[in-house]
Amino acid sequence: MRIVIDMQGAQTSFSGNRGVGRYTIELVKAMVLKPRGHEIILALNGAFPNTIEAIRAEFEGILSQENIKVWQQFFDTSAIIPENKWKKKAGEILREEFINSLQGDIIFSTNLQEGLVDNACTSVKLLPTKSLICSTLHDVVPLIYPDDFLSNDTVCEWYLEKIDFIKRSDIVLTVSRSSKAEISELLKVPIEKIHVIYNGINHDKFKPMSIGSNDKKELLARMDISDHFIMYVGGTGLNKNLDRLLSAFSKLPKSILNSYELVMIGRDLKHEKSNYQKQLEDLSIEDKVIFTGQVDDDDLVKLYNLCDLFVFPSIHEGFGLPPLEAMACGAAVITSNKSSLPEIAGYEDILFNPFDDNDIAEKIMKILTDSEFRNVIKFRGIKQACMFSWSDSAERLLKIFEKYVKHGGNDAASSNRCDHINAIINHVALMSSGLSFDDKDLIALSISISETFCPRNKSKPMVYVDVSAIIKQDDRTGIQRVTRAICSELINNPHPLVDIELVYTSPDDSEFYRANELIDKISKAGSNNFDDEMVLFCAGDILLFLDFHPAVAISHRQKTQFLRNKGVLVYHIVHDILPELRPDFFWPELCSEFHEWLLAVSNSDGAICVSRTVADDLEEWLKNNGTRRIRPFKISWSHNGADIENSMPTCGLPNDASQILSQISARPSFLMVGRIEPRKGHAQVVAAFENLWAHGIDVNLVIVGRQGWNVDEFINRLHHHPELGRRLFWLEGISDEYLEKIYATCTCLIAASEGEGFGLPLIEAAQHKLPIIARDIPVFREVSGNHAFYFSGKEPTDLAGAVVRWLELHESGKNPDSDGMPWLSWRQSTERLLSIILENKLYQS
Repeated sequence: MRIVIDMQGAQTSFSGNRGVGRYTIELVKAMVLKPRGHEIILALNGAFPNTIEAIRAEFEGILSQENIKVWQQFFDTSAIIPENKWKKKAGEILREEFINSLQGDIIFSTNLQEGLVDNACTSVKLLPTKSLICSTLHDVVPLIYPDDFLSNDTVCEWYLEKIDFIKRSDIVLTVSRSSKAEISELLKVPIEKIHVIYNGINHDKFKPMSIGSNDKKELLARMDISDHFIMYVGGTGLNKNLDRLLSAFSKLPKSILNSYELVMIGRDLKHEKSNYQKQLEDLSIEDKVIFTGQVDDDDLVKLYNLCDLFVFPSIHEGFGLPPLEAMACGAAVITSNKSSLPEIAGYEDILFNPFDDNDIAEKIMKILTDSEFRNVIKFRGIKQACMFSWSDSAERLLKIFEKYVKHGGNDAASSNRCDHINAIINHVALMSSGLSFDDKDLIALSISISETFCPRNKSKPMVYVDVSAIIKQDDRTGIQRVTRAICSELINNPHPLVDIELVYTSPDDSEFYRANELIDKISKAGSNNFDDEMVLFCAGDILLFLDFHPAVAISHRQKTQFLRNKGVLVYHIVHDILPELRPDFFWPELCSEFHEWLLAVSNSDGAICVSRTVADDLEEWLKNNGTRRIRPFKISWSHNGADIENSMPTCGLPNDASQILSQISARPSFLMVGRIEPRKGHAQVVAAFENLWAHGIDVNLVIVGRQGWNVDEFINRLHHHPELGRRLFWLEGISDEYLEKIYATCTCLIAASEGEGFGLPLIEAAQHKLPIIARDIPVFREVSGNHAFYFSGKEPTDLAGAVVRWLELHESGKNPDSDGMPWLSWRQSTERLLSIILENKLYQS
């Protein structure tokens, strides 16, 4: 059996932070944990983007993220605005078509009473469906007290429509026997169609606990509460009966009032304190009543444990979760004797008449002055709370579903995207008669439909690879060499289990576009189809930021979160985090942008680093600097490849290439490869070779790399160096073809950088069996192992001495041999990268 659950009850501001929200999350989690062999799919409304990550986090590790589906709704549907009628109906049709497309045997809504003041949409059977519809109606308090809740015509119309949807449902759930009787009587719903599923308690969270004196002192001080207090948790509706609670509290003897405060906890209470101010002053208790507003669950559990008494004076509830939570935490609890509350309380001697202030006051007095009785009801309360568990409720609900659904799966025929679109358009057209809408509304609806229904039937995952930096300008940096090489492998050697698209975007455009020209260039297809159509991402897709374009990642944080909400996995390649580790090597603006880029990276699903060293650095950085996450950030690493011939190499030799190569081969030549930057160690190397030349050691130094930042003085020194063109060579911006010949001609590579993410020249040197002298830093040890000669120190003499020692070893054939150094081809590197993201081979940070 497939069960599709509408999770809006956990998403809206009206319900998400109240009992309905807790009911939705806890009951559904319990169903997922004990599914009795059934498939469960959660449906979320994309109109509440800030709630989706938290809900995904709640089900992380217990439900596949692929079973969490999101529909998109980019228009306002709140019923309180009369002009929204057309959009509200369109939203209901969109939701039903989406949920029906999931082909559940059961479609379960945890609360239909949504959408009055927000963009939730709920309805039942506006469209034909083969699914059975199950809806929870928690209470009918507004029908019992219409003057208090339904005096506004718009609110009344909205509520009665939701009641009609309840009547259309095949299965009606409620949370107490009391509510079941009221629903049957007032709605005329057949009693056999109504089923009681009690709320439960998360006993791992709500439980007796020992609170240290320091923790107690800190919490009470933060809440401005004294040591002894009576506690209420809940809303402010007239059914909550708070006026009588305040009146009863004021009737307590002075000795009690002097010793205890009344603490009122609830989302609306802090904002409505002013509404009670006159009553508090008239009762002379204004300094004894504390309105805290909403508190988080951790604090709430502690307060339940610390309170001297919990009072719940409601005159009408569907269930009454706060007194049950308080009992589970070991609090002494007294409550009203009306509606569902006797079912929850379990014992008559903790009940009072909520319409009698004196009875409430007497019950409070008895608990506070009779310690033996207080201890009895605390003990009994814990036992009573144990009778209510979400696990038991979930099992009972699944058994109810099983009775209604006799076969193993919905046999509804599958339909394609066009069917869904046509159904929505036709039904919206039928319902729009007499309702006002404009082009803006139609555009918003069309975008919502497009983003909700995937435009393709996928047999394989789709991986979109961002190459924005190369599209903008290929500077042929080391990172862009990596990008070109991996793209070449992805396009020319397709993976059998995945489809690949190269895409790009820009900082001022949130959309991504297919990089047709680059694809054509790599594949040599000659299609000339350079109409770069916009990409529409679907759940299950993967977006890999392969290229390094900080401005894109930073500007696309909102887009990235939208995609992640939708079910797209977003990963970044991290080549290094050197601007964070060594800001002295970079200009301040770059460091600032890089920091923002890392924060953007930390808001994705994970990162694949180019070395284990970088992965360790990133993990440590995230612990100290990353954004607070509610789902784990995943990290892995994959070494770059190194076969230049498979990295889309550039070609061409300058006219003087033969002469330069001849000069290089005339004596032992030491090679440096990489952009000239302060961290790369060029100044130390040149000074070291000046020392060698001064001591009569006849060797060449060959520098291959473009000028980077903050090296003007050094570049001027190179240009005017007396050995330039004799024993010192600077080859700026040469082709890969020329670099291959340089590698083949030189004697040894010098890797003097003080910080790297990988060290591609080390691998390229090993491919040419070129020995290596490397600075002793972790990443060079990781890449080269025992296949390099290492040096330490930042003085020219440190390196000069290392070169002399290496020459001596080389002369006797004892220098470390790079020939056996392990390395990956670009095909192997790309296959490993795909394996990591497709098989989720990342570890959690």
